[in-house]
Amino acid sequence: MTTWPVALTTGQATHDTVPVPTLTVQTLGVPRIWVASELCTLSGKSLALLVYLALEGPVHRDLLTELLWTEKAGQGARGNLRQELYRLRSKLPGSWLRVEGDWVEVRGAEVDALQLRAHLAAGRWEAAAGRVGGEFLVGLTPPAADGFSEWREQQAAQWREESLRALGGWAAELEGQGEYRAALAVHERGCALDDFSEAHQQGVIRLQLVLGEREAALQRANAFSALLRRELGTAPSQAIQRLTELAQISPNAAPLPLTGREDALYVLSHARLSLILGEAGIGKTRLCAAAAPRPGLTLRGLADLSGIPYAPLAEALSAHSAKWPPSGSLARSAMLRLLAAEDAGSTPPLPEDRALFVRLLGEVLGTVLGSGALVVEDLHWLDPGTLAVVAHHIRHGPGGPAAGRVIMTARPGELQTRADLNVILDALGRDQPLTRVQIAELSEPQLRQLTQQMVGHDAPLFSQRLHRATAGNPLFILETLRDLRERGELRQIAGLWQTPYDDSTVDYAEILTPPSVHAAIHERLSRLGEGSRRALQAAALSSEALSPAQIAEVSGLSEWDTVEALEQAQAARLITAVDGRYSFGHELYRRATAEGVVGARRQTLHRSLARMLERTGAQPARIAEHLEAALERREAWPRWREAGQRAARLFAYAKASDYFRRALACDPADADAFELLTEQAELLRHVDDQAARLKALERLRALADTLGDPERQAEAAIRLASYSTEQDDYAGAVQVALMTLEAVQAVLSPDRQAALLLEAGAALACQDNHAEALTRLGQALALTAPGTPLSTSPRHANILYWMGHCAGQQGDLQTAAQHYRAALLSLSPSHLTRGRVLTLWKLGQFETRLGQWTVALEHLSLAEHESRTLDSPPLRLLCLTALGEWELLQGHIEKALRLAADAQQLSAHSHDSEGREALAHLLMQLHERGLTPT
Repeated sequence: MTTWPVALTTGQATHDTVPVPTLTVQTLGVPRIWVASELCTLSGKSLALLVYLALEGPVHRDLLTELLWTEKAGQGARGNLRQELYRLRSKLPGSWLRVEGDWVEVRGAEVDALQLRAHLAAGRWEAAAGRVGGEFLVGLTPPAADGFSEWREQQAAQWREESLRALGGWAAELEGQGEYRAALAVHERGCALDDFSEAHQQGVIRLQLVLGEREAALQRANAFSALLRRELGTAPSQAIQRLTELAQISPNAAPLPLTGREDALYVLSHARLSLILGEAGIGKTRLCAAAAPRPGLTLRGLADLSGIPYAPLAEALSAHSAKWPPSGSLARSAMLRLLAAEDAGSTPPLPEDRALFVRLLGEVLGTVLGSGALVVEDLHWLDPGTLAVVAHHIRHGPGGPAAGRVIMTARPGELQTRADLNVILDALGRDQPLTRVQIAELSEPQLRQLTQQMVGHDAPLFSQRLHRATAGNPLFILETLRDLRERGELRQIAGLWQTPYDDSTVDYAEILTPPSVHAAIHERLSRLGEGSRRALQAAALSSEALSPAQIAEVSGLSEWDTVEALEQAQAARLITAVDGRYSFGHELYRRATAEGVVGARRQTLHRSLARMLERTGAQPARIAEHLEAALERREAWPRWREAGQRAARLFAYAKASDYFRRALACDPADADAFELLTEQAELLRHVDDQAARLKALERLRALADTLGDPERQAEAAIRLASYSTEQDDYAGAVQVALMTLEAVQAVLSPDRQAALLLEAGAALACQDNHAEALTRLGQALALTAPGTPLSTSPRHANILYWMGHCAGQQGDLQTAAQHYRAALLSLSPSHLTRGRVLTLWKLGQFETRLGQWTVALEHLSLAEHESRTLDSPPLRLLCLTALGEWELLQGHIEKALRLAADAQQLSAHSHDSEGREALAHLLMQLHERGLTPT
């Protein structure tokens, strides 16, 4: 695009204000021009001139004459151009057209093609697809304008590709939302724009198969293959050939067909990675079981376990210990660490690296699975840790047609609330095909077929009325039929199925339908004896399957009575048994049963479940849930704290913070609450939730004053001063630290004195008051000097860190680097901390400035690696920016741009001002070289 050589002025009128953008230019399809929503009648070279100027910006007269009067040169062509410009001025009221000397420009125009490109760049797929029209400038061929025709052909190919990309992105987004029919329509638009588009043709065929339209899919595949052979003389791709084979096979050939699910089952049975989407009770589990009749392993997400890191994975893998990797391997160490086994100490130590931890658990999962399929039920309830392991298995597990299959199920509504899960699914979908199958209620013909299978005879009138009563929901259909037969109200007379409601109803409204299906379950429960109800109530409040002995312990029944009660409930099809453990046949049964347990009985059962789980060594969070429900809050909070500490060791800082929040909600004693808040504040620092961290620190300080303990008052002041420094409130940090030191110094331990002096010195250093800062830091260093108990503490290293900062700010780079190296020597490499990462980062920066390139890169890379292990976005932002500057100074432009782009993504979710400032400095350096990260 040509740019203006100088600032333009007319000498007659001021044109600094851009005209109101109501000039609309349509270029995709038949070109049209509107001014203030009124269609303008432009054609020929006038229209070509306006379109070119609107797209290309300021253009020199000579270029315009070459484009539109290709065979005519000199003053004759320039005269024609003047005439066309005059026509444009008369046709377009307003100051859209701007002519300055030899330069011509159209300003303030809204051009559909440019809007399409802007939406694409921002990832707004729906908006981009909305701008897609037809081919570029259809029918616009001004005479004797060979230059314009050549330009139009080049532009047409470019805009066709961008239009197809927009439609492809919008179709993928719709498909990810389960909107298969809408996605199909978008792919068909792509085919209409370019019938040779392989991606859109594949999309149409694949979605027609998913929607059960096999004949249409086969017709489309054959037609596209014939087009390729006829027009291009080429055979269809392997992907098209495979889709053609799928369309040719009858659904009756699919194994274990389900009524109304034959096509979905066939698609699933031929996909390596698939996701079944549907609401509760719609039949996802049955379809999943048919698609993978003998899974290698099944992971089940449970709402009650969704907050416990790796809980579904631990429970599934613990049942297959015979298949674990051999003793002494890191993978087995990871498994034992996950289960918190007593003999974990006899295995090799596991590095403090979350990515490695996930990979090792993925190895255990792959070993247990072997060549079997992995089934993940209720994916939306998996915790982030288990999700990471499943994602690792999908990316790195075994391949081939028989191995490595993964089938998942999820509820669409629940899935929409899991942004983290959708990010993982999108990433997996980019790596390999992810087949999404949406299943819905059965149609009336499908229900008629199902009824015939259930009752043994065709019942057209009964099926029609049953469909009206249940809306085709499989769970409600099956439950209603079962209940009618148990009551003896469904009977056959003269070959017709009848009920007592036939003479008084048109739509079978009397048959139990939602929300009345709960009432049906409660009624079935009431038919059972007291023993069965007690056993079921005990099981209903548990989030996992229980053995008869466990149910007996919780319910207070004898073991014999418990077995008898469970047999009765199993005969009523309310519960099922797997490997000697009992659970409800459907979540609906469990919820309905649990709702009937209230008051003291509910508290007693929760208390018994907590005791039983504690005796069996269950996860602390599960024990705490039951204790809290039993109103045993004093006993619940220590379990929440233990759960939080375990989650923190697994790098699940957000979940750990939530556990501490729940512990604090149990109203522990003030001294205990102080310790909990201290740990929670550090976790909130990790997750960069500064607002919540400030509230925790303010409460911490209030508790310290209430307790009247100088050591606790100092601890609260230390943490509040550190927060103030990080938020650039340096004066506030100095005030908090020094006022506290003055008030209670005489009774403080050396460690607390050193910490307060350190915080004051750090804040003074940030104010560039280096002399006073070094005085305070020197006093702190004396308290932690060699020979003192604190000489090897992190506090000693932190003091050296800030002394290095002061030296660096004063321009003494060598002394600064020496201080940072000394600080690093005081920090153990085996114990990753925020302070160690910051020290590595600073040292690498100063070594870069000193030209010590090799060691600088080594320290910066190690800092970035450890920041990822700590899962700290603010620290990663600092490290990525420093690495970007190192690469830029070395002339590695592509690496610098890539690191800057990664840092920008982190910056969008970070509140750390230091990181943002460092990134801004890097971006400015790139901008000075004419570079912009993408």
